[in-house]
Amino acid sequence: MTRPASRWMSSLLIASTLLLCTGLITTFSPVQSQQVQQASDNDKLEALQAMPERRFNGLLEGRGMGLARIANMKGYPGPMHVLEMAEQLGISDEQRAQTEQIMQRMRSTAKQRGRELIEAERRLEALFDGGLVQPSAVDAALLEIGMLQAQVRAAHLHAHIEQARVMTLSQIERYTELRASWREAGRSEGRRVLRERAGNR
Repeated sequence: MTRPASRWMSSLLIASTLLLCTGLITTFSPVQSQQVQQASDNDKLEALQAMPERRFNGLLEGRGMGLARIANMKGYPGPMHVLEMAEQLGISDEQRAQTEQIMQRMRSTAKQRGRELIEAERRLEALFDGGLVQPSAVDAALLEIGMLQAQVRAAHLHAHIEQARVMTLSQIERYTELRASWREAGRSEGRRVLRERAGNR
């Protein structure tokens, strides 16, 4: 790599790190979240050409889409699944109320950042609509997109961390067992469906 190219890559790395840190610091500002959410609820976004519909809708609805899978795998429960299994986990009324608050905060932040990410992706698309696009403009758009992607994922990961703090160790262990059995049941059902389809050919 030439010296100018190396210098450019270093500058890009520093800029992206600063943007990411700044964005993550402001991710959970309650006032900003409420203001943006109130405005966004009244706006309907059009689908993006380069984004699958499922991902587009998932971002708007604040769905996890596997963004916090690593937390689940490492024993940090998700609030939505905890509420689904509340009786089996022996969740108290106080724990339920805390879990509902965690999920509400997660959804609010994920929706807000998801809409911002969609708009950032839309601006990237627009760059390619008018004449020859400049690489520097693409780089700037990608830095913003990367920051927002991190913030969307952080909303879900932070919720798993919060959730683990309101549960006992035995509840977390039971949660892990139940989730493992559900996943195995899902895989078994998937194999059964595939066998049926193969037999019908």
